[in-house]
Amino acid sequence: MSLDFTAFFRTKPKSLPASAAGAHWIVNVEAAIRIEADDLAPGLRALVGRRLWHVDLHLEGEADKAALTALDGIIAALISADAAIFDPQRDCVCDRDGEHLVVDLVNLGPCDQGFSLHVLFEKADQVSPERMAKLLAIIEAQLPDALPHRYGTYEPTPFRWDQGGADAFVERWDSKNAPFWIGRTPVGHVYSSFDYKPSTLPPAFRAGQFDFQFRSKLATEPAKLLGVLRLAEQFAIELDAFYVALVSGNEIHGPFWKGLIPIDHLLLILGKPLLDVWPEFAALSQALGTNHRKAGGSDRGTVMLRPPPALCYPSAIEVGEPPAPVINGAYAELFPFAKQDPYA
Repeated sequence: MSLDFTAFFRTKPKSLPASAAGAHWIVNVEAAIRIEADDLAPGLRALVGRRLWHVDLHLEGEADKAALTALDGIIAALISADAAIFDPQRDCVCDRDGEHLVVDLVNLGPCDQGFSLHVLFEKADQVSPERMAKLLAIIEAQLPDALPHRYGTYEPTPFRWDQGGADAFVERWDSKNAPFWIGRTPVGHVYSSFDYKPSTLPPAFRAGQFDFQFRSKLATEPAKLLGVLRLAEQFAIELDAFYVALVSGNEIHGPFWKGLIPIDHLLLILGKPLLDVWPEFAALSQALGTNHRKAGGSDRGTVMLRPPPALCYPSAIEVGEPPAPVINGAYAELFPFAKQDPYA
């Protein structure tokens, strides 16, 4: 039999463990070679990062106790030298921080229009400064580039994250006039809305929302794409979101929500009441916590899933009118909310 592993290093290792052999087995440790990041599948590249020196290990012959002990010792020595070990038998990577599942990240390819993550939720008037601080902590842990590195309610943005961090941001944050912010590449702008009360617009269903806008470079940075998926999952749970969507393009919906986006989703998370009007989604998804289901995610990777047209807002392109993101006043055929402003 044969067991194969690959060790990845940031720089060319100065020395490697010696190969080992027994009566009916051998563990070969091959010489280090330099590879290109594009040689790796996106999900694996997300975990090994800039470790582009590549050392192959092979256990040939009988995998008896002595052979496995020798193999474990070699792998432990490599990890202690800051290697990340890919185990294709179990599709995981082991390093000093533990074991990480390799997820199936779709090769997004170039998308000149970028990408966007939409998080829609009810009870937006209940988001307090303390809760906003928890959301910032999620961003900082999962995707620091999406923090409000520059922020304000007008251009040019007057405030900076490095001048006070989360405390200063939360002190200036106002749910009725929430600041937009600018992240670092691949993050562009981030918009949000909560319980402001417009008076000049006709009544319409209004949700709380976060819109994260990403530049096309996200397609070439799988580690950050994985961070986007983790952030989306944790925002869905923290805000009890009814709809979370990662899609191509940088369309900004604003808070007046009329249905699901009528294009392929790279990640789709649903909560109630949308789960009730799309029962077939259960067979296409996995549980996320106790109240949500997801297609794709940080343990699954990205997908290509288009929701049923009846749940999507009507697109002008689909009915033959001049291109426009949404037909004015038109809701999805299946729209499980009252079509009036819940915060008026």
